[in-house]
Amino acid sequence: MKKKYELEDKRKLTEIKKIFKIEKFNKILHIKERGSIFDALEKISKIDISFFDSFHIKMGLVKFFKKISHNLVYEPIIAFYHHDYPNLTNSIELGLLKCVLNKKGDFQYYYINSDWFARGVPQGDVDFENLFNLNETIDNKKLLDIMNTKIKLTSKYSKIIAQEVYLFKKLNWSKEKLKKCIRNSNVVFH
Repeated sequence: MKKKYELEDKRKLTEIKKIFKIEKFNKILHIKERGSIFDALEKISKIDISFFDSFHIKMGLVKFFKKISHNLVYEPIIAFYHHDYPNLTNSIELGLLKCVLNKKGDFQYYYINSDWFARGVPQGDVDFENLFNLNETIDNKKLLDIMNTKIKLTSKYSKIIAQEVYLFKKLNWSKEKLKKCIRNSNVVFH
């Protein structure tokens, strides 16, 4: 039976933290190969949590995952932001979630895509994808290839609306390639 709390009730994160088991979480992420982080958290905790709770937006993904477990380490790689409130607010952030599985140091990385926009009612999700093997270290070339591929897929049908792009990870980014995926011509890189 799922525990019901109001939207944005911080007790949800406290309860999830009490119940959270890294092995169960990793198993769900590994078996499904892709899906919503919120669905995975809800499945192991029986706490009704979703994108609409906005925890990941208010505190950021780094703090959100840290709040759930010290075994979850999120690293942002690149983000696209557009703020034109009340017309349109858009945020796309790509990163890696490292699940530290045991005291021996075994780990599993997952690709994370946080995508939300608001034109009135906010919509979006924080999705994961299993692209890596157990204990796989990811070199910068492979990571850049993955990020470029994901960005191209995101902009395939409609270019990304962004005023600012944050390059959190120092990779060999091509700003010209990135600009081709962005609708705005006056984008600023940070």
